[in-house]
Amino acid sequence: MANAAHTTPIEATEGLPHPGSFTDTVITNSFSRLLDALASLIGAERDIADVDVWDPAYRPWLTDAEHAHQLVTDLLRVISDTHPQHAVDLPLIRMSSAIHMLLGSEAPHELHHALRLIQDPQFDADPDHGETDWHIQELILIAQDRAMELASLDPYQSHDDPDPELDIWPDPLAA
Repeated sequence: MANAAHTTPIEATEGLPHPGSFTDTVITNSFSRLLDALASLIGAERDIADVDVWDPAYRPWLTDAEHAHQLVTDLLRVISDTHPQHAVDLPLIRMSSAIHMLLGSEAPHELHHALRLIQDPQFDADPDHGETDWHIQELILIAQDRAMELASLDPYQSHDDPDPELDIWPDPLAA
């Protein structure tokens, strides 16, 4: 009687990476999770935007918003504390730094400065560099959209009139 025994090493059945293929790094993985956390934060902030503080639903929604904010800051910290492993990690680090600046902005000029950094053309990918750059570009575009959406929420809006030189959305008809 024959015994069933594996004679082929387990590693032999794993696929080989394609030349030029990209594997996730700690930064790319954390950045993808950051995008989900930003979406959760935006949703949580919207939930409490028009709720009265004395409404019984306010406290759980506020707790959700606080947890979402903590998750975002934890992921930003992971990204900033991790050494880049690939060149594509660098724009993700820069974008996460700009998002961190946005979250910490306390004055209109700080908010406008953070938004300028977020919209900087340095994040535009070169289409000739392949699929990896396209993937990173998509992550950056989603992050830019989420950051702009976050900046439009009540906690980041100021009723003060900012310095017109810092205005990132100049009126094209005002010229």
